[in-house]
Amino acid sequence: YEFSNGCRAPLWRQALGEICHLVVEPCDGETLYITCSSAGVFLNAGFKQEGDESHYERKSDFYEDLATLLKSRSPHFAENINKQSWDRGLGLCAVPHQ
Repeated sequence: YEFSNGCRAPLWRQALGEICHLVVEPCDGETLYITCSSAGVFLNAGFKQEGDESHYERKSDFYEDLATLLKSRSPHFAENINKQSWDRGLGLCAVPHQ
């Protein structure tokens, strides 16, 4: 669900600076439960059952961005992201500086 402000985290988690929660399944490791927040990106405890708030608990250090977290947890991701050109390989638009 996306809220009108663009966030996907529940409103009570947005009050703590959280923007969204991701589930990433790397091909070379265990499933990663990730929280993206205004303070950075971190692993959380993962979803256990409906109504259980403990899955929001931080289980790692903060990372600067999602790519840095994924590189630290997946050798396959790290190897392949380093081969990519940020302006072409990931489909991101590069704007030349004037």
